[in-house]
This record gives sequence, C-alpha cells and structure tokens, in this order.
Amino acid sequence: MIVLCMGLGGCHPSTNVDAFRAQVRTWVPVGTSVEAAEAALEARSFTRTAMVWEDAQGTIVDLTYGQSAIILWPLPILRVWTVWLRIEDGQTTSVRAHTGLIGP
Repeated sequence: MIVLCMGLGGCHPSTNVDAFRAQVRTWVPVGTSVEAAEAALEARSFTRTAMVWEDAQGTIVDLTYGQSAIILWPLPILRVWTVWLRIEDGQTTSVRAHTGLIGP
C-alpha cells in the first residue's frame, strides 16, 4: 500500500474514528484557547479549511481543520481527518473529530 500524505509529517493521526477522536481530545481539550488549539492542530499538519464561521460581530465561533492522504492501491482513495472547533469567549467549548475514506 502506498500512502501520500498532504502536509509535513501528516501520517500520524489514527485511521480508527474512536481512536482519532481520543487523540484530538488530548491535543485540544475543551477550554483550550483558540490560539493554543490552532497551534496544536497546525503542529500536527492540520490546516484551516475555508469553513470559518463568524457571528454578527465578526467573532469567530466555528473553525474547521483538515488533513488528508491519498492511498494509491488498489484504487486511488482519499483518507480525510476533520476537526471542528466551537468557540465562545476565545476558548473551545466543543471539539468534534471524524475520519473516513472518499473514493470508488
């Protein structure tokens, strides 16, 4: 099996959904500041996606981070890891995570 990872060192998240969620909870526990949460995810090669939600005052209330890898055998399949952060008063109030496959 050949795996190409997007980003530097991007091969470390678990491919098991429950294990990945547990990993993310240790990286970004609820109550983490936005800056620390972003730094923790970016240090693990996650990048902020275009999905950033702001309230009427322009305060960020949701952030989405992702990472992906292409598996080239036997057919090209994309493995994705996604983390959603809910933000209130500059801190995470909810952290959700999911991983899965996209392809034929």
